Amino acid sequence: MNRLMKTEYLHVLLGQKRSHNSIIRLARLIKQSGIKFDAIAYRGHSGSLIAAPLAFILKKSLILVRKPSDARHSPFAVEGCTKKNCRYIIVDDFICNGHTVEAIREEIDEHLTDPIPLGVFLVGGLYYCDKQAVKFHEWSFPVYSLKHKTVIQPIEQRSC
Repeated sequence: MNRLMKTEYLHVLLGQKRSHNSIIRLARLIKQSGIKFDAIAYRGHSGSLIAAPLAFILKKSLILVRKPSDARHSPFAVEGCTKKNCRYIIVDDFICNGHTVEAIREEIDEHLTDPIPLGVFLVGGLYYCDKQAVKFHEWSFPVYSLKHKTVIQPIEQRSC
């Protein structure tokens, strides 16, 4: 029997009303941050649910960073804003171990000329599974959370 699973973090993106409200609130948080950027970088399905409507609302370009395991209709790992010194933010649903943010940064650094990461914006919050994995101290940009309604870096790490 097929049953629709309700996940803790995606329900705010899959329901029409909640999704609309979350995207509008995240756009407001991005504007309030005062960060001047050219593009919104994302990866995966949940990232696309956030990034595409945000780019439309904020009138910004997108940077799609594919996962190595994604079936591709394109030979490119990174597509979108390719201008030199592209100033970008990363959007995602939540951070668990920091691997998605690191992978996005590494792929963009490899494929674009002198890109500038300026911040991470999350619909959810931080969910730590490995306290040593998230290296906020190595990130030169802030992390914002709609759930926490503020900048959450640097923060105390919490366990799962």
